[in-house]
Amino acid sequence: MATFMKTVSGVFHPLLLSTYMTTLLFLLSPQLIGSISVDRLPTLIAAIFLTTFLLPAFSIGFMKLTSRVSNFELTQREERILPFISISLFYLVTSYMFISQFRIAPTFMVILLTVTSLIFTLLLITFWFKISIHGAANWATIGILTQLFFKEPVWFYPLIIGILSAGLVSTSRLYLGYHTPKEIWIGSIYGYAYSFLALLIFD
Repeated sequence: MATFMKTVSGVFHPLLLSTYMTTLLFLLSPQLIGSISVDRLPTLIAAIFLTTFLLPAFSIGFMKLTSRVSNFELTQREERILPFISISLFYLVTSYMFISQFRIAPTFMVILLTVTSLIFTLLLITFWFKISIHGAANWATIGILTQLFFKEPVWFYPLIIGILSAGLVSTSRLYLGYHTPKEIWIGSIYGYAYSFLALLIFD
């Protein structure tokens, strides 16, 4: 069971969710991304994957190698500050790159800025409280999917699957002992409310 829960946490790692979300947007509602042709899709996905997963993951790996963090799960609140600063900057660069280099639609721009600003607020919260980033990120995705469903019914099944997977991720974090129920609940509610309200107000 522990292996399964670790797999769930890995597959739905917060750093991978941007790549998943961008791919789904292109497949289901490409008009919400903007006037990006099919032949540029690999470039789009590769850029998202590089700047929101690979580079942040490498930076955390380097911190582990230099003993700035004790493990990749960042189980100690104090050790999360430096990695979160690094991740926040990578996401800020990603948002700037897409807004300035691609002709993206308003909805995609709002999603990018919502995710980036969410990470910055999670960084601030981490100075005082060990909030669940898995919970916040996965349920923030559900907040985005909820708003997309309100726009187009085609997002119904991704929303249902997303809710089930987010619940499973939250369960896995509890089962593995990485978070307390309080940390999971606060992260999940905060992430969902933040993204839901951001898209409701600005999109």
